[in-house]
Amino acid sequence: MSLEHLAYVSSATGLLSEQALKSLLESAARLNGTHEVTGMLLYSDGNFLQILEGSPAALDETMARIHRDRRHHDVLELFREPIAERDFSSWKMGLRILSHSELAAHPECIPFFRPNYDASKIVNPKSEALKFLMSFRSSN
Repeated sequence: MSLEHLAYVSSATGLLSEQALKSLLESAARLNGTHEVTGMLLYSDGNFLQILEGSPAALDETMARIHRDRRHHDVLELFREPIAERDFSSWKMGLRILSHSELAAHPECIPFFRPNYDASKIVNPKSEALKFLMSFRSSN
């Protein structure tokens, strides 16, 4: 089976409580398990950065569902490309709610968590997004 990964940013329609985020995580994990999709979701102050891994068809279906989800808007794909193996293979969906100090420790990634994401604010969105997401992989 061919694999791809993709990352996107989006903004929530309103701030989400920890309980709402956990509910979102449970739903995503259930659906992702059915479609053999793995990944991680980072959340900060109403903004998301997510990476997904799976077959091209599964990612197409997942992204279509994400675009229809009324809990967020301004979904912008940062990158999508083939991969040899999964980086988040044991996670149907990981979640990390970022503290202000965690985000401040990575100033190069702050633009990912701003409404109306501006790609020109980041020199290499793919590299920075992957490095940032991977930094939380082993801590969850």
